[in-house]
Amino acid sequence: MEYQGAIKKMEKGITILRKELDEGKLGIKTSQNELLIYDDTMKIDILGTEYRIEIHKVSEDSYMEKKGLAGYCEEENKLIVIADMSEEKYFVGMDEKAQETYRKRP
Repeated sequence: MEYQGAIKKMEKGITILRKELDEGKLGIKTSQNELLIYDDTMKIDILGTEYRIEIHKVSEDSYMEKKGLAGYCEEENKLIVIADMSEEKYFVGMDEKAQETYRKRP
């Protein structure tokens, strides 16, 4: 039970970062942080620590696939990974609008 608060906090952080990544791809500055975008990789400064945000296909990321995740954070490598939701096998019946809603949910 003590981990539930930490998990909720991480999920909220991932939701915020997904929004920033989506808006960053559109060239919209979402905060005072400088967003550096390279293809599907973005670098962001979070409280003075630079993190990379990457979008991975679930089928190409064994950790995400085994755990059934839509994203995760690697603190040691300063990496935040978000699932590419285009793979029907993992996101059954989701059109673009449903994917966007899922991505932005808290």
